[in-house]
Amino acid sequence: MAGTDQLSAVFSALSDPTRRAIIAELAARDATVTELTAPLSISMPAVSRHLKVLERAARSSRVRGRASGARAASRLPRYARRPTGSSATGGSGTRPSPASMPTSLRCRPPHGQRTGWSTTPGSTNETETPQLVISRVFDAPRELVYRAFTDPDHLAAWWGPIGNSLPRDEIEFDVRPGGFQRWTEVNAAQPELRVHIHVDLTDVADGELLEGVMHVKGRLQEGVEPFETRLRVEFHDEADGRTRLEIRQWLPEHLARPSEEGWRQAFTKLDARLLLLIIER
Repeated sequence: MAGTDQLSAVFSALSDPTRRAIIAELAARDATVTELTAPLSISMPAVSRHLKVLERAARSSRVRGRASGARAASRLPRYARRPTGSSATGGSGTRPSPASMPTSLRCRPPHGQRTGWSTTPGSTNETETPQLVISRVFDAPRELVYRAFTDPDHLAAWWGPIGNSLPRDEIEFDVRPGGFQRWTEVNAAQPELRVHIHVDLTDVADGELLEGVMHVKGRLQEGVEPFETRLRVEFHDEADGRTRLEIRQWLPEHLARPSEEGWRQAFTKLDARLLLLIIER
């Protein structure tokens, strides 16, 4: 519950457009309250109150050794910043919030193309085209994005559709070639639905690659049978300390679109989790 409470606090803090503007300004440079107030149509005390909300939400730190009050500087860590006037999409103009990072998800294959599945239910054919391909840029360094996939505490904070949860005592990781990852996902609306996920890791490159076969079973939603999916996750450096995530998934064709929606919702939570990690560092 502690991780859920933290994410709720982050979402609440970022729901205000003024606080998002402050985060965008601090992503470019350290700034005093006076400097933060200049482009905003609010008072310095109001800016100070917004900063306190952000600090409570994610334990953001202030630079020490500077004068107090209007001259005290607030900051984000080095890798949360980008040059002034540069956007996360490589152009110029305003700086987008993490929720505006570009996402590309597409279900494959096109009509008439062969699928990646053999005639045996629940098995994959690795030579075929994946049913789901995702390319997503996160406003966080590769180290943190990789850790979000390989640290049990971090995975528990973002995996699955919004509202679903992962009991921490049911997560076990041995991240290495030949290792595994296993966890249980509990449905928010129907807690009796408990999905047991076990990933046999076939290839692992620290900070760069996770690949394996995911076995999905347990009490699933009506109409969904236990299945296997081959999963490949690649982590690539992007400009300004960002990370491009490339995901390929081979799974039964009728599950491609539900899986796409699951990833979309999970990425919303992952954005918040990464922001929390950035401003805690």
